[in-house]
Amino acid sequence: MKFHPNVTSYRAIARGAGVTRYTAAKWYEMMRGMLGVGNLK
Repeated sequence: MKFHPNVTSYRAIARGAGVTRYTAAKWYEMMRGMLGVGNLK
């Protein structure tokens, strides 16, 4: 799965990462913060 920063579908993220949709939703915001995605400062 290619990295697309605008993809917010937990199903697509979970499939690409090989985890459950619940896990993708749980860790989504933390991962975005670590990657610096969406931080406009």
